[in-house]
Amino acid sequence: EYLLGEMVPVRAGFLHDDALGGKWWSVGLGLVTAGGFALDASYRQAIGVPGARTFAAALKIFLFQ
Repeated sequence: EYLLGEMVPVRAGFLHDDALGGKWWSVGLGLVTAGGFALDASYRQAIGVPGARTFAAALKIFLFQ
C-alpha cells in the first residue's frame, strides 16, 4: 500500500490460501479527507476461477482525531 499526496491510498496484493487451496489477487483505491472522512473501493479476483470475485466499498468516519 502506498499513500499518494497524503490523501489517496493505493493498494495491490496477492493471497495464497493453503487451507482452502485458493489464489487471489486484489487492488484497491481510497480517498481520505482532512475532515475525518474516507472512501475505499477494492476488487478481489480468484486465479483460475472466473466467477469468484468480490467488489467492496466502504465509507469511514473518524470521530476522534
